[in-house]
Amino acid sequence: MDICPVGALTSTDFRFKMRTWFLKQTKSICPESSVGVNTTVFSREGKIYRITPRQNDEVNDTWMSDSGRMLYKLVEAEDRMFNYRIDGHKVSRDEACSRINELMPMGDTAYVISGHMSVEEQFMLKKFTALYPGNVDAISHVGEGDELLISSDRTPNMRGAFVTRLLQQDPVTDLSHLAQQLDDKRITNIIVFNEDLTLYGITQAQLKKVNLIYFGTHKNPTSEVAKVSLPTAMVFEKSGTFVNQQFRLQKFHQAIPAPKGITSGDHLLCLILFNSPELHPYSVGSIWKDMVQSIPEFKSLAFEVIPDEGYLLDADAFQNFSFVEGKTLHYEPLVTTNT
Repeated sequence: MDICPVGALTSTDFRFKMRTWFLKQTKSICPESSVGVNTTVFSREGKIYRITPRQNDEVNDTWMSDSGRMLYKLVEAEDRMFNYRIDGHKVSRDEACSRINELMPMGDTAYVISGHMSVEEQFMLKKFTALYPGNVDAISHVGEGDELLISSDRTPNMRGAFVTRLLQQDPVTDLSHLAQQLDDKRITNIIVFNEDLTLYGITQAQLKKVNLIYFGTHKNPTSEVAKVSLPTAMVFEKSGTFVNQQFRLQKFHQAIPAPKGITSGDHLLCLILFNSPELHPYSVGSIWKDMVQSIPEFKSLAFEVIPDEGYLLDADAFQNFSFVEGKTLHYEPLVTTNT
């Protein structure tokens, strides 16, 4: 259907749903894997109707995977998080942010982050860890790649965590070390972004013993036992950047509004850190002014000037880290030969 010259071949998912010329087109990035496929999101009146590939000859040419086209359905999934909660009770956003500021000084903190966070969210969390230091783990999500448009790394921005210096060690496949710290009562607070810790060796019973703060888009067994849970915007509902497997910095734009009261993770962290939006008026541009001063690879950059084809970062500082993906359409991993 992407190469049909007259539009006669159409997707059964989109067919007869909406006239194409009624739809707003927004440039985005597919979050399916670290390939960073360029996409166009078609929407109208706050609803997404389809996603198609957007040409980038450095990343995906004019193609995208079939599975990536369907990811917009997660926006209206039944398990989507819509409410801020403290101990399971609905509260306002300000109450949730204030409660986090009350809990954080109480003891030692551990962080479990996600490769689905934007660069801006990772950068703001890095500032948060400077205020409340603690070990930072990232979960490695590995699947079978197709050597074309889907890599084995099923996150769009694990490299962004290294670029922002939020992550200083390779991603992990289990959290048994954190479970042991919980049993030994060495951890008081855990901050989690978009990960279900019960899948990686930690039980709900263990999580109930600490101040668990959960940021995420969808419910899971971890969010259910959080002391404070905060819903966050999905990739289609915010603007920001990802760093793909080539260390190519690519930007995506907000296609639809987030549900009422929900905002991006970086905005929430701004509210928590500065206690008031008046003290730090939020925008992606304002965060970028801070990032270019702090991240060497971003020197002389700005969100507005990142080209549509992306900006290739200097990756020399990150060569000692391990990455799981293999060959894709425009990526050939370095091959190490043991002698």
